[in-house]
Amino acid sequence: IDQKNYRLAIRYYYLLTLKYLSDNKTISWQPQKTNADYINEIEKNDLKVSFQNITRIYDYVWYGEFTVNDLKFESLRKPFENLNQSILNA
Repeated sequence: IDQKNYRLAIRYYYLLTLKYLSDNKTISWQPQKTNADYINEIEKNDLKVSFQNITRIYDYVWYGEFTVNDLKFESLRKPFENLNQSILNA
Protein backbone atom coordinates (compact mmCIF):
# COMPACT_ATOMS: atom_id res chain seq x y z
CA ILE A 1 0.00 0.00 0.00
CA ASP A 2 2.85 2.39 0.87
CA GLN A 3 4.32 1.72 -2.59
CA LYS A 4 0.91 2.36 -4.20
CA ASN A 5 0.91 -1.12 -5.76
CA TYR A 6 -2.81 -1.47 -5.17
CA ARG A 7 -3.33 -4.47 -7.44
CA LEU A 8 -0.84 -6.44 -5.36
CA ALA A 9 -2.41 -5.13 -2.14
CA ILE A 10 -5.81 -6.47 -3.26
CA ARG A 11 -4.18 -9.84 -3.97
CA TYR A 12 -2.65 -9.89 -0.47
CA TYR A 13 -5.98 -8.98 1.08
CA TYR A 14 -7.56 -11.90 -0.77
CA LEU A 15 -4.86 -14.34 0.31
CA LEU A 16 -5.20 -13.12 3.88
CA THR A 17 -8.94 -13.84 3.74
CA LEU A 18 -8.24 -17.36 2.49
CA LYS A 19 -5.83 -17.85 5.39
CA TYR A 20 -8.38 -16.66 7.93
CA LEU A 21 -11.08 -18.90 6.44
CA SER A 22 -8.71 -21.85 6.55
CA ASP A 23 -7.54 -21.10 10.08
CA ASN A 24 -11.10 -21.14 11.42
CA LYS A 25 -11.92 -24.31 9.44
CA THR A 26 -14.49 -22.64 7.16
CA ILE A 27 -12.57 -23.87 4.11
CA SER A 28 -9.95 -26.50 3.54
CA TRP A 29 -7.16 -24.71 1.67
CA GLN A 30 -5.52 -26.73 -1.10
CA PRO A 31 -3.26 -25.30 -3.84
CA GLN A 32 -5.24 -26.97 -6.65
CA LYS A 33 -8.62 -25.58 -5.57
CA THR A 34 -10.28 -22.72 -7.37
CA ASN A 35 -11.99 -19.70 -5.86
CA ALA A 36 -15.31 -21.28 -6.87
CA ASP A 37 -14.36 -24.38 -4.86
CA TYR A 38 -13.88 -22.20 -1.78
CA ILE A 39 -17.20 -20.42 -2.34
CA ASN A 40 -18.95 -23.79 -2.47
CA GLU A 41 -17.33 -24.86 0.82
CA ILE A 42 -18.66 -21.91 2.81
CA GLU A 43 -21.86 -22.89 4.56
CA LYS A 44 -22.90 -19.64 6.25
CA ASN A 45 -24.83 -17.63 3.67
CA ASP A 46 -23.76 -14.15 4.83
CA LEU A 47 -20.13 -15.23 4.81
CA LYS A 48 -20.56 -16.83 1.38
CA VAL A 49 -22.09 -13.66 -0.09
CA SER A 50 -19.29 -11.50 1.32
CA PHE A 51 -16.65 -13.90 0.01
CA GLN A 52 -18.29 -13.95 -3.43
CA ASN A 53 -18.15 -10.15 -3.43
CA ILE A 54 -14.44 -9.95 -2.63
CA THR A 55 -13.75 -12.75 -5.12
CA ARG A 56 -15.38 -10.64 -7.87
CA ILE A 57 -13.26 -7.65 -6.83
CA TYR A 58 -10.10 -9.73 -6.72
CA ASP A 59 -10.76 -11.39 -10.10
CA TYR A 60 -11.53 -8.06 -11.74
CA VAL A 61 -8.48 -6.27 -10.32
CA TRP A 62 -5.93 -9.08 -10.50
CA TYR A 63 -6.85 -11.03 -13.63
CA GLY A 64 -8.49 -8.16 -15.48
CA GLU A 65 -5.42 -6.01 -14.83
CA PHE A 66 -7.73 -3.20 -13.75
CA THR A 67 -5.86 -0.05 -12.77
CA VAL A 68 -6.53 0.96 -9.18
CA ASN A 69 -5.79 4.49 -8.00
CA ASP A 70 -5.76 5.82 -4.42
CA LEU A 71 -9.43 6.70 -4.34
CA LYS A 72 -10.61 3.43 -5.89
CA PHE A 73 -8.42 1.39 -3.56
CA GLU A 74 -9.98 3.00 -0.50
CA SER A 75 -13.43 1.82 -1.60
CA LEU A 76 -12.22 -1.64 -2.70
CA ARG A 77 -10.34 -2.43 0.50
CA LYS A 78 -13.37 -1.99 2.77
CA PRO A 79 -15.18 -5.25 1.83
CA PHE A 80 -11.95 -7.17 2.49
CA GLU A 81 -11.36 -5.52 5.84
CA ASN A 82 -14.99 -5.99 6.93
CA LEU A 83 -15.01 -9.66 5.97
CA ASN A 84 -11.65 -10.32 7.60
CA GLN A 85 -12.81 -8.65 10.80
CA SER A 86 -16.00 -10.72 10.88
CA ILE A 87 -14.00 -13.92 10.37
CA LEU A 88 -11.63 -13.00 13.20
CA ASN A 89 -14.54 -12.19 15.51
CA ALA A 90 -16.35 -15.48 14.81
